Amino acid sequence: MSLDIGDELGAFGDLTEAVGLTIDGELNGDWFLDPLGDETASPPGLASIVYSDHQRESLIAFVDEVLGAPDRTTDDGATWVPLFSDSGATVFAVVAADDGPARVGFGIEYETTGAAPTVAIRAHVPVFQLPRAGQTTLADTGSLPDWLVLGAVGGRIEIGAQVVISTASPTPGEAFLGGISVGLAIPTNPGDSFALDVELERLQLPGTTAPRDLALNVDSLADVGTDVLEFVVGILQAQADALDPSDPATAPFAALAALFGLRTTPGLPPFPLDDLLTSGANAAIAWIESIFTDDTSRDAWLAALADLVGGTPNAGRDAIEFTAGVVTGSVGVRVSPAAGGGITITPWVEVALRPRSGSEARLHADVLTADTTDASFGAVPALSATAAFGRDAGAASDLLDTP
Repeated sequence: MSLDIGDELGAFGDLTEAVGLTIDGELNGDWFLDPLGDETASPPGLASIVYSDHQRESLIAFVDEVLGAPDRTTDDGATWVPLFSDSGATVFAVVAADDGPARVGFGIEYETTGAAPTVAIRAHVPVFQLPRAGQTTLADTGSLPDWLVLGAVGGRIEIGAQVVISTASPTPGEAFLGGISVGLAIPTNPGDSFALDVELERLQLPGTTAPRDLALNVDSLADVGTDVLEFVVGILQAQADALDPSDPATAPFAALAALFGLRTTPGLPPFPLDDLLTSGANAAIAWIESIFTDDTSRDAWLAALADLVGGTPNAGRDAIEFTAGVVTGSVGVRVSPAAGGGITITPWVEVALRPRSGSEARLHADVLTADTTDASFGAVPALSATAAFGRDAGAASDLLDTP
């Protein structure tokens, strides 16, 4: 005897499919005898929600339907399910199931609104993996638990940024750049590789009549002719130098160009294009070291970053500070010598809440450590929370008077 109830449950029909209570809309009577089922979906139940492709997709569909707009999207084989949005930022659950185990992590998107120029930022952090149908063996994570992806080979943190400079149509024959996209893949295991992708969008060179996209990455950079690459970057540098950083319409691109050494900026060394073509990644590492080991260059680089994201540079802390009511935030960098002769760069973030003078709660996190000696990375090496009261938290006097 079968009972078709899937169509009558609406969104909750996806939930009953996800937990195994129904199979293709028909009631699964065996579920009441064993609701957990088997982790290999024989029979389906709570234990096989991630293992079974059908159950997993049903769960994603249910969550997406219940939470409402915006709808889930698929990007490069991964499903991004929006969980909540606030102040232009959206947090996602990210589920990827290609040829290997099902991987689950979190993502965040932020995009400015209004007319160009606009900035969009996206980040994805994979967290754990579970076996799925057709792939029962989890990838080797070394000394880590086999379900943990972060810290294992393949558990790279992905960060992408896109700046749309102009949506207008370029004038034929004149230099033009519609936007620029930058993608980073930051390894969390020394055995993994770092990746960088840069795309110049709607780039039009002088004398040409139509724009084109030009993509550069560490794998294909050697295939790009030296003369062509130098010419394109030279045009980009000339256009970046011509931008007025005080003009709101061009200020974001001027700041981004300064960060990558593509714009003449006092205190910042230009990006070593010639050395990059002959020495590869070592030239880029040496350029980074020259910035972060020199106080003037480091301050200039942080000032350019502050121009891009907003905030106030604090040279004494090597940081950019933000204030919103009783909440203050800081983004900074700490540099120290590395054992192998290079340097260790540690970006950090800090958030403080001061509801009244004399009391403060503060959260500090080191985002990652990067060692230029061997290009190794470590994710979230330190996290601390503190509370302060009295003069250290802005009070006019100590809590206790010492006779």
